[in-house]
Amino acid sequence: GHTGTVRSLCWSAGGERVVSGSVDGTAAVWNVESGKTVLGPIKAHEHVFAVAYSPDTKNIATAGANENAVKIWDATTGELLSTLKHKDPTMRGHTGDINGIVHLPDGRSIITCSRDSSLRRWDLESGAQIGDDWRDEGNEVQAWYIALSPNGKTAASGSDDGTVRLWNVETEKVIAKWTGHTDAVRTLCWSADCVVSGSHDGTARVWNVESGKTVLGPIKAHEYVFAVVYSPDMKKIATGGRNENGVKIWDATTGE
Repeated sequence: GHTGTVRSLCWSAGGERVVSGSVDGTAAVWNVESGKTVLGPIKAHEHVFAVAYSPDTKNIATAGANENAVKIWDATTGELLSTLKHKDPTMRGHTGDINGIVHLPDGRSIITCSRDSSLRRWDLESGAQIGDDWRDEGNEVQAWYIALSPNGKTAASGSDDGTVRLWNVETEKVIAKWTGHTDAVRTLCWSADCVVSGSHDGTARVWNVESGKTVLGPIKAHEYVFAVVYSPDMKKIATGGRNENGVKIWDATTGE
């Protein structure tokens, strides 16, 4: 498989495949049942920081180090279909590494987050940025992760300052800020009415979306928390972190 740390994973819509991205610079597609690689490794970037399946699972988006670009690949053949980036410094486009990608439910556009402190929306057909960059004015902090709500109307981003920000996808504005973590928020996952976050402060927290309050945690999970995910029934939370090479499973109600 990969020869370096795996930084990003994404399930296909049907759950039959998983795409992975690694600091070895490659992306690979795995058959869940067999555990075998069915596509790749694709040499995508110097390091791969983000991977995302399109809603119809026909394409895969990747982003990585020192390119400030998103590449779109055919999920069956591995052919490079397009590259989304600014070709001229005066034009719109990220000016720092892209750390996260989410596809919108319409399948025609994606949202990215970057170390340049912005989120941006892209048209997949034209490769052009849609509208202006999304910024929380007065708070120029690196964006490390982005996760989309189940209905596709709200995006949550994790930032270098330890804040979780909620964005209205239609207006492209910040609608809430959640504070509690004491270091960068590196990972997020939605349930129906909550968001779980993981941070470099070593903890995971569960937030109620309506109130913005922490309803579980902080749970001291790892030295740094790099990954969090809800189980399909939302009853458990899995976390992964630094220097442990393992996954911990927590009760999503009690934190046990």
